[in-house]
Amino acid sequence: MVLGWLLVVAAVAGLAAVAVVLVVGVVGSSAQGVASHSARQEAAESAVEAVERRWRGEAPVSAEDADRLNRLYAARCRRVGILYPDIPLEAASKAGVYSGAGRGWDDGGLPVCTLV
Repeated sequence: MVLGWLLVVAAVAGLAAVAVVLVVGVVGSSAQGVASHSARQEAAESAVEAVERRWRGEAPVSAEDADRLNRLYAARCRRVGILYPDIPLEAASKAGVYSGAGRGWDDGGLPVCTLV
């Protein structure tokens, strides 16, 4: 009877040890994935998309306003490259084209912030 219980306890302990090894392996590989280069690249891509989305969301009311917005957001786009120097791509921008008469950006000349 005692031997039966000892075998059950040993089996449960063995399963627990296997579970611990599996969990440690999964956590370790997840941590490596988060710290990996691809995670940093995804973060940089998200950052340039956010800059571009905000930039395009602005509606300049004059050529001077468009100029000011282009300079501001181009600097923010370049800053992404400064924040993520370890990725092989560089942040680049293309200024938006003012449509005139207070109508915001020209559809064919929307501002761009991207990784190249």
